[in-house]
Amino acid sequence: MNRRTSVAAYTKIKDQGLLSTRRFQAYEALYHHGPLTAAECWKKCPGAQIDSIRPRMAELRDLGVIVEVGEKECSVTGMRAILWDVTEALPKKLDKKPSTTAEIKRLLIAARDLLKWSATNIRTQVAIGRPISEPGLKWLQNTEKFLAEADSHLKD
Repeated sequence: MNRRTSVAAYTKIKDQGLLSTRRFQAYEALYHHGPLTAAECWKKCPGAQIDSIRPRMAELRDLGVIVEVGEKECSVTGMRAILWDVTEALPKKLDKKPSTTAEIKRLLIAARDLLKWSATNIRTQVAIGRPISEPGLKWLQNTEKFLAEADSHLKD
């Protein structure tokens, strides 16, 4: 069968470790035996669980090293399934998601900014003589404590 990928791309991916172990296991099965469905690919990966191979298909597609080439009845499941095959590409860099810490910091800044705006609004109401309820004043005190704590954490 005429492979759409070059031996050079496969060799570089293998030799340079450009894919994680499970991703490479699925990629290698497709390279040698493809095109395959995800379940058929799993059958070609000794020791792997189906749930460790199936998600790799979308990851490998997003990396640009495999592509959907059609559909067929899967010989493993008997169901209609996507048929995957390798491409000539090396893995492309994906945009990284922000770390949990960075996301928490971003949300803390947004919450701090919103609370600062609300606290300023309440202080303005007090300054112009508008009555503020006891719960409103309590909220303002707690908010000011939170803002001081948030600012100290954001400096780190």
